[in-house]
Amino acid sequence: MDRKSKLPRGERKEHWSFETLPISRYRKKLVEAVRDNAFLVVTGETGSGKTTQLPKYLFQEGFANHGLIGVTQPRRVAAMSVAQRVAEEMNCPLGSTVGYQVRFEECFSEDTSIKYMTDGCLLRQVLADPHLSKYSVVILDEAHERSLSTFSLKKFGVKKRIVQFKLKKQLGRNYISQESLGSEAFQRAGRAGRTASGQCYRVYSKEFWEECMPDHMVPEIRRTSLTSVVLTLKCLAIHDVIRFPYLDRPEERRILEALKQLYQCSAIDRRGRVTKLGEFMVQFPLPPTLACAVIQSISLGCEHLLLPIAAMLSVENVFIRPGNGDRRLMGAAFPSPSLGFLLSLASTITAGFAPQVVQL
Repeated sequence: MDRKSKLPRGERKEHWSFETLPISRYRKKLVEAVRDNAFLVVTGETGSGKTTQLPKYLFQEGFANHGLIGVTQPRRVAAMSVAQRVAEEMNCPLGSTVGYQVRFEECFSEDTSIKYMTDGCLLRQVLADPHLSKYSVVILDEAHERSLSTFSLKKFGVKKRIVQFKLKKQLGRNYISQESLGSEAFQRAGRAGRTASGQCYRVYSKEFWEECMPDHMVPEIRRTSLTSVVLTLKCLAIHDVIRFPYLDRPEERRILEALKQLYQCSAIDRRGRVTKLGEFMVQFPLPPTLACAVIQSISLGCEHLLLPIAAMLSVENVFIRPGNGDRRLMGAAFPSPSLGFLLSLASTITAGFAPQVVQL
């Protein structure tokens, strides 16, 4: 699968001006540091060129001769867009030297040397190949965001040469990690003007930012279900998940809840060991409970109904209710709320529902 660059060849170099990025001054030092260290943390301000330029430097210095240069992103859109940009800078079709892999979509080939992907995609590769034998270097971008997948990669991916990117902003004499919302606001401002002149407009006042916003974002491991994390740990032969040294330790009761859910799904046995079903479930890019439902639906002969429901549950918003839409049209288009959410999804599928286009 190849995707052509959107920019004419003669305009790419001038448009991106990647040779003038701040990171270019440290190219030699960065390459030497990666070569001399198995684990490296790179810090730099947003827009300095960490995400796009370091993989290129390593490629040009021959690191790809011994395996892939993998670069993770916490979000699929970022992985796809950054891969597109780097391919344009290197004057190659997307999917050749530079490619990407995200959930349900991939664009790479046997010729790919720089591969951008989501944290989850690399984590599933770790489960199958703990030594990541196909990679020479793994770059964990946006490592400060502390997502569940990034947490797992930090703990188990250090067998391979790893580079982590972390942002720190200098404000007077104080250093503020991007794990705080305040620093995140500064990083977003850095997005404006990256490839063209621009401005950043905030939708909140300075007073609201200073008085109402929390100083730090709650890590994902403390605010979401732990079933995926616990199942991943056990598949990596980490059985004592309660005493495990988490980067951000969750409450013990939430770990016990996850163990209970996994046992109810038959993903683990009474001794807490992963079952064959559990080993199969962890390969799905779905929450374990939903993966179990999909697998069980095959034996019941209803996968044609369960698979669309699983897909609909994997996105944030299935039904969009316009704020100024015609209530009568909306009532005719959407199932009755009395059915419940899951039955509403099933009713939508079996009825062959197609969204109506309303001219406003």
